[in-house]
Amino acid sequence: MVKQKLSNFLTVHRSAILLLLTSVLFRIVFIENQGLSNDELSAWYRTQFSDWSGFWNLAVMNGDMHPYFYQFLMTLWGKITPATDWGVRSLALLIFSFNFILIYKVAYQFFSKWIGLILLSIYASSTFLIVQTSTSRPYSIGLFFLLLLVYGFLQLLNNKELVSKKWYALLIIGFYGSMVSHYFAFIVAGVFGIVGISMVYKSQRLGVVLSGVIAVLLFLPHWEVTHAQLNVGGLGWLDAPDITWLFDFFVLVINDSTFLFFLLFLGLIILSGFKWGRNKASLFLFRSVLIVVVLVTILSYAFTPIVRELVFQFLFPFLFLGLFGTIEPKENRLFQSIPVLIVLILGFTSIKSSKLFERTHYGEFEQIGHHETQWLDSLGQKNVHLIENFNNPSYLSFYTHKKHENKIENWGDPNNPEILKNEIEASDKDYLIYNWSNNYHHSIFLEIFQQKFPKVTAANFYFNSEQYLFSKKGKNVIEMNWFLNKKKSQIDSNEFFGQFKLTVGELKKQIKGPGYFLFEMELEGEKLNEVYLVAVANRGEEMLKNGENPVQYSAYDARIVLKKSNRLFNAFVLSNDLLDSDVINFYVWNPKSQKVQFKNVRIGFKAFL
Repeated sequence: MVKQKLSNFLTVHRSAILLLLTSVLFRIVFIENQGLSNDELSAWYRTQFSDWSGFWNLAVMNGDMHPYFYQFLMTLWGKITPATDWGVRSLALLIFSFNFILIYKVAYQFFSKWIGLILLSIYASSTFLIVQTSTSRPYSIGLFFLLLLVYGFLQLLNNKELVSKKWYALLIIGFYGSMVSHYFAFIVAGVFGIVGISMVYKSQRLGVVLSGVIAVLLFLPHWEVTHAQLNVGGLGWLDAPDITWLFDFFVLVINDSTFLFFLLFLGLIILSGFKWGRNKASLFLFRSVLIVVVLVTILSYAFTPIVRELVFQFLFPFLFLGLFGTIEPKENRLFQSIPVLIVLILGFTSIKSSKLFERTHYGEFEQIGHHETQWLDSLGQKNVHLIENFNNPSYLSFYTHKKHENKIENWGDPNNPEILKNEIEASDKDYLIYNWSNNYHHSIFLEIFQQKFPKVTAANFYFNSEQYLFSKKGKNVIEMNWFLNKKKSQIDSNEFFGQFKLTVGELKKQIKGPGYFLFEMELEGEKLNEVYLVAVANRGEEMLKNGENPVQYSAYDARIVLKKSNRLFNAFVLSNDLLDSDVINFYVWNPKSQKVQFKNVRIGFKAFL
């Protein structure tokens, strides 16, 4: 009897089991080939607090701007797994497997098994979904609780007589878990609850309301964390979403291919016969997702950005089932093979075009640690001056198993150019390694380093991270292209002088790969106190600003960057927020109106080969 049941189970659900195994295999290979991201290493580092106060206040409240639950899970998981990529990410893989099973169960029980397999074939082989469900972030756990919540609501909607306490308990778990996993999941759960109350049967409404009230009461102890996080900017760090953010998400899911997206979407529309919401379950999901999309879009444009492509992961399976969940395909091989075709096409493009298994998605700290170790071993630790610019140097220690530290405590300090200048001038080493991975790196640092270590013998570039080996001798991997050169000597005592204006479009034409722009001149005067070389972006005649802050502005004091040659320089990269028609205004700011002689004014692009 047991063998017969198992045989029947495997026969009925064979396709789903094969898809699950395929999904896990893709993710295993991804984890094996990709190092941890900055965010994942941050979450790992915050599992190291040994007491409740440290966990609650430092790991959660002042940690990553997310509720506590996933960090709590990671902390427990870290007690039984090693500090390795697998140790950190195996939790995400486990949660994904649960989500896969839940999606299939919802589709199989309330919609169409075939459409569930189509949805899961996309989960199995889409680069975007493989990456997002393999990395150790709170998205998957938020979706897990939303799936429990939806499963509970669909049980109620499907049975007028159903008032069993176990389904209300499932609603409580779904509501509460979503609220303490991710704030976007919190919003989604709230909308599902409101729509659910309006659609369940009258005999069930009191139970649904009480479930929501109990979940809110359970959440109240977390309000201390939520309130603190909202008071330090909340979601204000997000950029405003593009008007096409929803379409962009679907294109990302279909491996960034608009063609594949329209091919799949139009095929499903044709199969559905343009009939949406043909049962209560699909209508519940479609209404809920539509309300969430409208709500978060309005909030993002009218108040504060709260939506981007990443967070639509919380809605994707529900929208898909809401739109197409009732499609019943014809019983022929062509239709039944569509999930297999999706896996083959998406899987191929994931491996080939999206370079899923190449070290291009994550792993900057692993790569930085690898190259740094190689350089130190070959050059000798005693011959190398090491400067590291990280949010947390422990992220590098995760891979090198050595202690790392930031010599500069606050990399956002505007005095850092002078501090770095003084540090390298006092160095007696032959080599300098500079690694950075945060938002406080400036190209002026690289130019300052080259005053003592003029050769850049190696450079590696990663996502929001870079690594350089400077030397006093050896081959230089830099090419300097001067495209503006004024040698004439002039004397001026005005507050602003020496102006040059170039459009962003003109400057972009000079970019030859990784590198930065250099604006320099020679100055002579009696003291040269407070003389600044400035590069600022203008739109029209006004300085371009984002709120109160300039979009692009750099100004360096002669007292910081001048050498004995009286060479003053400014180094910068172009902001991503600039239009080609915007203008970069180059000039000297002489606030004390000193009498200054300037010559050899040059603007160029320094490229790393």
